[in-house]
Amino acid sequence: MQLQTIDKKRYRDHARKTTFGAIALLLGGSLLLSSLLIHLVGDATGSNFNLNLASVIIMIAIMVIALLKFRSNPYFYEMDYVWRVKFELSHINRKILAVEKAAKNHNNIALDILGYYYQATQQVWLLDDNTISMEEFVIKESKFKQWMIDANHKAEISNYSRVLLHKF
Repeated sequence: MQLQTIDKKRYRDHARKTTFGAIALLLGGSLLLSSLLIHLVGDATGSNFNLNLASVIIMIAIMVIALLKFRSNPYFYEMDYVWRVKFELSHINRKILAVEKAAKNHNNIALDILGYYYQATQQVWLLDDNTISMEEFVIKESKFKQWMIDANHKAEISNYSRVLLHKF
């Protein structure tokens, strides 16, 4: 997956609206569905916890189906992109120790993977305004840059593919 330039303002605005909309839909839909289920099959004298729980689960399922259907809509482009980048980063995180070890030993593929990892992480953190961990990130990135200097290699993030992780 190639990194792209994303408009932070648009991303944050759409993410905020989508989050609030999802919360409102989950609350309203669950209450409506719960009321309907209780009216149709509920017990007036007993607990209807199971019906309430079923309503929440049904609404979550409906929302997931809707998300999968509308994910390709241009409105969700930036959010979908960030989700996909985070998914790639999670795959790299599973192999990060092996990749870092190989990068220390001047493995060019590992250096390319780490180049992608650090650039993608920085992009996601800046889009999400995650500056808390940035200091630790800068320290790790400087170690990575030193490994590139030692290996006389310039990381080509365009070479990144999840298939490369199978080598580690």
